[in-house]
Formats: sequence, structure tokens, C-alpha cells
Amino acid sequence: MVQNVNKLKGKITENGYTLKALSTEIGICETSLRRKINDKSDFSIAESLLIKDKLHLSSQDYLDIFFGTKLEFNS
Repeated sequence: MVQNVNKLKGKITENGYTLKALSTEIGICETSLRRKINDKSDFSIAESLLIKDKLHLSSQDYLDIFFGTKLEFNS
């Protein structure tokens, strides 16, 4: 489940990806990616980590997008 859809969409655009290109990069079809972003289906942990890698998300951005701001990352 995506907790912050707008932030995810912004990071996709910021990194020069289209949904089609990002879906190819993480190995799922574009329709599946759209469904997952629009909360009709959940991302697997592996998919969310691939997105983190492809979009160069910080640990905090990753937590905000996929888990909400109620979690904190302690390093």
C-alpha cells in the first residue's frame, strides 16, 4: 500500500521516469504498477525496494511513501 501517492509520483517524474519505463525497470507490467500506485493492489517488499533503488529514495522518503510518516528511520 502506498501511503504518499503524490510523493511517489513526484519522485518518479523527478527521476525522469514514466510509469511504463519504471514498470519495465522493476519487472512488472504498467497496468500492475498503476494498480499498485492507486491502491488497488499492494507492492511486494522486493518491488518497493527496487523502486527505492531506481528512484534513489532516501530511507526517510522510502518510509514516508510506503509506510507513512508515523515511522522513523534510526541509523
